[in-house]
Amino acid sequence: MKSPRTSALSLTPMIDVTFQLLIFFLIGFQMRPTEGLIPAALPGGGGGLDMVRQLTLRVGAQGDAAVYRIDGTTFWASDAQDLYQEIVRQKVAGLRLEIRVRTDGDVAWDHVVEAVNAVHRAKVPDVILLAGV
Repeated sequence: MKSPRTSALSLTPMIDVTFQLLIFFLIGFQMRPTEGLIPAALPGGGGGLDMVRQLTLRVGAQGDAAVYRIDGTTFWASDAQDLYQEIVRQKVAGLRLEIRVRTDGDVAWDHVVEAVNAVHRAKVPDVILLAGV
């Protein structure tokens, strides 16, 4: 008769695999803070609100000539040079100027372009073109 063989379970391979997995996860794990800094470009400067002065520039026509009015005032400019000088005069220190260009009736596009160019030459960055009303 055959004698019963006793088989013992070898734990060495299982312990080896356990330590290898432990080392693998310790090496692969990177500790990072849960919160971090988000890079952002914040506005600099005075910390106050920008004061904006809004002007409405109406571009009209009398015959073939352009007529420019600012905020319904009595200022009338018959050419783009007069308009440029009036816009420079309207600039007030400490205030950002915003000009809304509106057309009166059927105005030639050239007159509108002349008005926008005069505003640009006066170094006013905020120009809004509105539909004529």
